[in-house]
Amino acid sequence: DKIEDKYQIVLEALFFQGMTQQEASDELDIPLGTIKSRLKIGLRELKKIYGSSTVWILLINLIQI
Repeated sequence: DKIEDKYQIVLEALFFQGMTQQEASDELDIPLGTIKSRLKIGLRELKKIYGSSTVWILLINLIQI
């Protein structure tokens, strides 16, 4: 709720649905560069809200997928 929908959608696709950035781009019909930008901004916003440890946990989970 605390970050904009456009960032939530990308984060959900990548982290919770397990999509690659390319898959998210194709599925959401958003250019790959925009997916990457929204991921970066979304993670930065999460870091502001929850702290860096939460962001690291998300990134580690993404790498393991």
